[in-house]
Amino acid sequence: MLALEEAPFGGVIALLKAISDPTRLKLVKLLQMRPMCVCELAVALAVAQPTVSQHLRRLKAVGLVRERRDGQMVCYSLTDPGLGQLRRTLDSVLDTPTSEIPALAAELSRCQSAAPRHHCADGPVVSESGHTE
Repeated sequence: MLALEEAPFGGVIALLKAISDPTRLKLVKLLQMRPMCVCELAVALAVAQPTVSQHLRRLKAVGLVRERRDGQMVCYSLTDPGLGQLRRTLDSVLDTPTSEIPALAAELSRCQSAAPRHHCADGPVVSESGHTE
């Protein structure tokens, strides 16, 4: 069952929001190559260092990024636990049947009681698990 800590979706939404920003997603992909400092990331993304720092702070808050100080330089890298959590979160969201997500009970009930729209009836059928049949 999908763990939804807060109403609705809690930590799942925080994690997905963190990577939904194009700049933060680019940071994640760049940091997959190797650890980098803010100045390297700023040059790569062609944005100001404070902007990169703000995005890294957001990624760090959800556990995707860690920092390591080396003198005055701060080196950022991805965390294995954070990447694992991201993968598990996406798998959980996509693989959990809608009926097993308590936070969607009201929406599911309204959806099931609503008559299908004529123009929608001819489209592909999406199963309860979210797969197209």
